[in-house]
Order: sequence, then C-alpha cells, then structure tokens
Amino acid sequence: MDNVTENLIPTTTDPDILKARYLFERLVEKRETIENGMKWMRKGVLQAFGSYRSLAGYNKNFEYDFVRLDFQCLIYGTLSKSYHHYNFTMRTRLSRSKPWTYQQFFAEVKPTENGTEYFCCPLQASEDGHCFGCRKVGISLRHPESGGYEKGHPGSGFPFGTDSEGND
Repeated sequence: MDNVTENLIPTTTDPDILKARYLFERLVEKRETIENGMKWMRKGVLQAFGSYRSLAGYNKNFEYDFVRLDFQCLIYGTLSKSYHHYNFTMRTRLSRSKPWTYQQFFAEVKPTENGTEYFCCPLQASEDGHCFGCRKVGISLRHPESGGYEKGHPGSGFPFGTDSEGND
C-alpha cells in the first residue's frame, strides 16, 4: 500500500483485522503476479503469431485479435535448453467485409544464444502431436502433427516437483 492509503487506515492491534489485512495484501500480490505473468506470456504468443502471419503472407487487410491463452507449459530439456509451448485462440478475418473466425494455435517460444526463436501454426481439430515435456508435466496442450517444434526427450519436463516423484 502507498503512504496515502496507509494514513487513511487507522492503526489497530485487533488480531482479526490484522489477519484480514494481511490476507487481503497477499491476494493483491497474487493477482499482480498472475497479471504480470499473463502479460509476458501474451507478448511471446503475439510475437510467435506475428512470425506465422509473416510466413503465411496475409495482406494488409488481415485483422486479428488475441482472445485467450488456453494452455501453457514451460519445459526444461537441460538447464541451457528450455522452451515454452502454448495453445491460444485468435479471432481473425481477411477483411472488414468478412465475418470473424476463431482459431486455436500452437506456439513455441525458445530462447537461444542468438535471441529468441518463435514457431507458430494453426491447429486442426483432430491434431494432437507428441511432446515429451508437455506429456511428462501432464499439461493437455495440443501440438501440430507436422512437427516444426521442439519435442524434447523422455527426461524433458519441469524439474521442480510438479509430480509426486521423489517426494519420499
């Protein structure tokens, strides 16, 4: 809280009020953390979509809007080789005279020594390609059948206790 807000709240030693204030402040912090995470993930997804849009050769009348982030998975192959997979939904249309269509996409954002690599493609309804990392973590993220993305290896995943292995 800022100084102005704190000056408006009377000082109290009532444990119930102090506990309620503490819980409220943690909720605000959690919400801000989630919002910040969504901002950088959305930015990565839109950069990946931009690379797809360029390769697909859409004309200047092509319009698009980000609808939602459906799923995401952070995968560590090794400490130096990590990548992020996303499913997200966009609404697009080829011109103002056409209706909007909704399409789910797959994107991969992969940091490299030379910058960040982006891969993006639309998903067909029946597509469900394989990825060791997403499967191991247990994320229901869909992948393209055609490949073009990092599929990992049997040891891929997220190494920080996402499952019950090693908790003995």
